[in-house]
Amino acid sequence: MLPILVIVAAAGMLFAYFDVQATRARHSIVKFLDAPDGNFEVTVNGSSWGADRDLLGAIRHIHFEPGHHSHPEHEIFVEVQGKRGKLELVLARDSGNANEYWVFWTKEAGKESRREIGWVETFVLSRE
Repeated sequence: MLPILVIVAAAGMLFAYFDVQATRARHSIVKFLDAPDGNFEVTVNGSSWGADRDLLGAIRHIHFEPGHHSHPEHEIFVEVQGKRGKLELVLARDSGNANEYWVFWTKEAGKESRREIGWVETFVLSRE
């Protein structure tokens, strides 16, 4: 019985760690985007979108919803260049809601990574 409790406790600590990391990532993104839209240049799948107000607004409202019963599908690569550097995200369309996107942070502190950090809702990516 004790080994099972140890495994369950370790799994709980691991999930808590990833939740803390995702929360930090969301806060970092919101902080990065804390400037007027005109301070940013947005690129979507390699095409310039200028300072797309709607997409920047959606990313600023990134949130987390536990218990999703769907999965990410079509991936869209989003890069936001600003005075503080570059933000690279992958937004993957939700299998159950075409206007909801899973957000993956592709770069953190100079290390290649791919971390699911939340969801955004937007209509502006429907043509991608």
